[in-house]
Formats: sequence, C-alpha cells, structure tokens
Amino acid sequence: MRLLVIDNYDSFTFNLLQLVEEAGVMNYSVVKNDQLKQVDPDSFDKALISPGPGISSEAGDLMWFITRYYKTKSILGICLGHEAIAECFGAEIIPMPQPMHGIRTVSRVIIKDKIYHNLPNTLHVGHYHSWCLDENTLPEGFQITMRDEDDIIMSFSHKKYSLYGMQYHPESVMTDNGADLLRNWLF
Repeated sequence: MRLLVIDNYDSFTFNLLQLVEEAGVMNYSVVKNDQLKQVDPDSFDKALISPGPGISSEAGDLMWFITRYYKTKSILGICLGHEAIAECFGAEIIPMPQPMHGIRTVSRVIIKDKIYHNLPNTLHVGHYHSWCLDENTLPEGFQITMRDEDDIIMSFSHKKYSLYGMQYHPESVMTDNGADLLRNWLF
C-alpha cells in the first residue's frame, strides 16, 4: 500500500506520520497542498489529508485534489481535511461559537464504520479547530459516524465512496485509541 500524505503546512502532519509508521506503513510520500497537481495518480493508493490553518478553499490545491480523486482513491481528512471533503460536496463550514484548541471532550460513535471497528462506542477526542460542519448542509451520501458531547459532528464517512473525515485529531495525546483509528483506515 502506497500512502500520500497531504501536508497543509501544519506541524501536526509530523505527528500523523509517527502514527502511520507505528501502523507499519513506510511506503509514503509527503506533498505540500500547493504541489498536488504534480502528483502522479499511480504513485499512491490512499491519501491522508493533514490538519492545517485557515479554511479549505484557501489550502492550495486541496479542493482540486479531492474533486479529482474521490471516486478512485480512499481519502481520510483530519480537521481541515475533514472540512475540505465535506465542502467539496456542498457542505458549509461555520465558525464555532468558541474556538476549541487543545480541548478534550467525550464523543460517541453513532455508526461503527471501518474507522471504529473493534473500538469502544465512547472515546475522548482532542479538538484543535475554530470551524465545524453545518449539519443542515451535509450532502446526501454522507453519514455522521461520531458526535461529541455538544452534538458537534466529529466524523463522517461516505456511503458510496471511500471518504472519511475526522474533525478531531487522532494523533493528539488527548484522543483515545488514535493509533487504532488510523490503522483501521489504513488496513
């Protein structure tokens, strides 16, 4: 398996790489979000989109990449990546009433998709975001798989395509079973 890691100019990318290596994946490449049009489509099987600052529409070629590959590649978006996937399909991103940076909350799994296989139904997750998905605009085909204690969408998957999003950070020490969450998607 060949993994493409999209770096949205964020230091959390390197924490994600540590989890990728712990899962046993060494065949990966890291590409900045403004260099995605140079990526050979045959060079990767899955794409992991890192967190990052700002909003997805301003994150280099990220939206172009998702639109180009969502039908043929498995994609997991973390935080900014989560927002970008949903936004590509028409969801709206709204500002949080209060930014949640370095906050740990309890979240509950609603649908046990691939990501949550063999994991508890309740997990602590680490938040580092100022934006979230507007549930009323979540497009058809997306299913909410986890919510936090304030009912904010923490993750989704797509019913038809291999698309997954996590608003929280699995690489954070505040997130339970972070390595298992990533390993479940990788394999």
